[in-house]
Amino acid sequence: MPLTYPDAARGKGASLIPRPNRETPARRFGEIHRSGLCTMVQGFVRPLFQWQHLTSTPPCSSLARADEVRMQGSSTFIKSAFKKIALGASVILASSAVFAPLAQAGDYPYPYQQHRSMTDGSAWWRRDVIGGTPHIIIDISEQRAYFYKGRQLAGVSPVATGIAGYRTPTGSFRISEKNIDHRSNLFGHYVDRAGYVRKSSVDVRKDRRPPGTIFRGASMDFFMRVNGAVGMHAGKVTGRPESHGCIRLPWHMAKIFYENAPMGTKVTVRH
Repeated sequence: MPLTYPDAARGKGASLIPRPNRETPARRFGEIHRSGLCTMVQGFVRPLFQWQHLTSTPPCSSLARADEVRMQGSSTFIKSAFKKIALGASVILASSAVFAPLAQAGDYPYPYQQHRSMTDGSAWWRRDVIGGTPHIIIDISEQRAYFYKGRQLAGVSPVATGIAGYRTPTGSFRISEKNIDHRSNLFGHYVDRAGYVRKSSVDVRKDRRPPGTIFRGASMDFFMRVNGAVGMHAGKVTGRPESHGCIRLPWHMAKIFYENAPMGTKVTVRH
């Protein structure tokens, strides 16, 4: 019969006399798994601990203690990862707050050249349509512009017309001025001497200028004046009215309309 030796490290009085091994299958099972219920619980709980340290169960054996150590390590790793993510998010938010004036100092930071209408089919132009008198129709209810050459439809573009209180006037007009890099003399930003925005989206007729700042008009590339201060130009277009009365087009379509509409081109604005 195999012999076992007690652990002498447990005490000075521990006996070193060999004694029979009284281990039985039942005893071995009891030492490793104190009960079948404990084994079932451990089987359900262990996967949870592999992902997050939500609860704790008393170890059922040396294997359970090893698992607990691994699970504690996993929990520590997850906590460390969350701390790093939170720190990174805080840095990003702080940076955005610090550099926001610098970003605003640019002329409309929206990427006009990459408008979604370039790929979703809402804007198009037919270069094969030539000849015929140009005529532009702006439909406010549809928020779309139609460019005709004679009786042929040469192009279509989404637009953004005036919001409530700044409604785009309806009627029939003519293009009376063209300016490829026009700036508004009514709407824009108040910036300091270094060019940083101190007050954005202002109306010079209503908003007081802060001390030490100057007015810089909003950029209106490919501007075509149609009625008083109202004109067509490149700008932010999201599918709804959002201008101060002007007719905004995506940058790439404003460029095409500008190149194909000479002075005196008829512009009809309708609901």
